[in-house]
Amino acid sequence: MLRVKAELTQKELAELAAVPLRTIQQYEQRQKNINRAQAETLARIAKQLYCNIEDLLERV
Repeated sequence: MLRVKAELTQKELAELAAVPLRTIQQYEQRQKNINRAQAETLARIAKQLYCNIEDLLERV
């Protein structure tokens, strides 16, 4: 949702955040738990989406 709002494709976000495309896909498909991502990875993604790291995390 945040990525679409930022008008980025998965590939664009991956490139801008220096995160593998497959990782972005896995987070969005909930195949990989974003709550367990490294803080540095979350920070790079959040920066590109103009949001806080907390906005990326799933509520448990």
